[in-house]
Amino acid sequence: MAEGGREYGSNFSWSPEHVENLQEQKDEVSAFQCLFEVEGDQRFSIISDGPLDLTDDQMFSLQFHVPVKSPYDVMTVNVCIPEQDFRENDVNNKDVLLQRSESRNTVFASFSVKFLTPLRLTVVLSPGYPSCEPPIFTLSSSWLNGDQLTSLCIQLDKLWNECPSMPILFSWIDWLEHNIFSYLGISDKVFVQQCVTDDDIDTRAVPDCDNIDDTVNEMLRYNMQEEMTEFLKYDQECGICFCEKSGRDFYRLLPCKHHFCRECMAEHCSIHVKEGTVQHLLCPEPKCETEIRPYILKEVLNDDDYERWERLILQHGLDTMGDIIYCPRCQNVVVKEDDLGHCLSCLFTFCTKCLEKWHQGDTCFFEKEVEGDEEGKNGSTESQYVEESEAERKRLQRQRRAEMNLSYQLIRARTRQCWKCKSPIEKNGGCNKVTCSKCFSAICWACGRDITKVSYGHFSDNPKCAELITEDVMQTPFRDPTPQKVREIDEAILEGGKLQNGM
Repeated sequence: MAEGGREYGSNFSWSPEHVENLQEQKDEVSAFQCLFEVEGDQRFSIISDGPLDLTDDQMFSLQFHVPVKSPYDVMTVNVCIPEQDFRENDVNNKDVLLQRSESRNTVFASFSVKFLTPLRLTVVLSPGYPSCEPPIFTLSSSWLNGDQLTSLCIQLDKLWNECPSMPILFSWIDWLEHNIFSYLGISDKVFVQQCVTDDDIDTRAVPDCDNIDDTVNEMLRYNMQEEMTEFLKYDQECGICFCEKSGRDFYRLLPCKHHFCRECMAEHCSIHVKEGTVQHLLCPEPKCETEIRPYILKEVLNDDDYERWERLILQHGLDTMGDIIYCPRCQNVVVKEDDLGHCLSCLFTFCTKCLEKWHQGDTCFFEKEVEGDEEGKNGSTESQYVEESEAERKRLQRQRRAEMNLSYQLIRARTRQCWKCKSPIEKNGGCNKVTCSKCFSAICWACGRDITKVSYGHFSDNPKCAELITEDVMQTPFRDPTPQKVREIDEAILEGGKLQNGM
């Protein structure tokens, strides 16, 4: 079925006609080099050059990546993947919809693209081209099947037969670029499946879909690349200042595809970094949760602000980890185990409750201190200090522990932990839908469930959660410090660490 030139062996000799053909081939190759070089296009490459002299039997080998002009704004690609070949991690893109067949033997994937991957046309220019022979070629595609590629190969042969003895490569490429949708009757839906062997397929037709996962990822990558190229060519309108500028003066966020000019993006990022709200460095579009990527921050922030962002984002990440605490001696990060903390920097081992040195088996020093204060009401006194400097150090330690314990008790009594970032959330009024100020996740204050997606629909399905909660119930199951204990701790803070009976 395939058409092509005759074989040329090592005994081949160049005739005057072949020499003339070679010159035409060189002119055609030079024209393609100039065309694609001017456009800055990578669609053309030379695999091997022609002969260096008339004793050389080497032939030009060229490859073209032919982009296909679709008559549709959006194309839907449907992919059929055998279950045994499907690896979900390899097709990890939220734009791809996955569904298994009822038999569970096949996975169907569907996604939309604006640009389809180009066809790959590989040609060899024999000494008989263009005077008496067409180029030897193969045609490959990841989204056309063998029968469709065979039809295209036959059409390329027809184009040659209509204009024999003429350079044909440009005509082939132009026809493939603009006519295959109408010629093959392709709609706005493309079906891709694994290659199958068929004797009726032209040997020059090479379907390129052996690995479906790689094919899907390549189609998505190419579409994203071409969308960005098209975006940069035209003027765009900023979603913040509404000014029109060149696309090259914009940042286009992915995967949401919202775009903002460089000045507005720089101002947006700078404000959040200076105010310390780095967890809110998201796409400025309302209700969009796309994160602004570090490379953008690196470009729009000055060096000092970028370093501050790095510190704050690290601090925020550590603060949301429940098993992290800071060493009271050197302030380095420590991974705690229950009540035990061991700093790898200064080798200090301490109690994570009172932040004093580790006291395994003994009652926590702070709890012991409070018990001693209770005994002090019955007349016991402390006279442990010899030097004033030691007494002052102890006083400051007692004051710090009193403040920390009061804060800890109040946080436990009046807050719930965010299900997502683990930050404490306090409800100070209103309905039972509470939003975390750090990660914007929503929880039901009554039952503690995540209601970010269902929002107020949760209360329709759970009437009890819709009831307003009194202050006493809001604090359940935690216990508030008793009023007497709060007064004692407050007095200890105000008096420099001295409890009711003094020291």
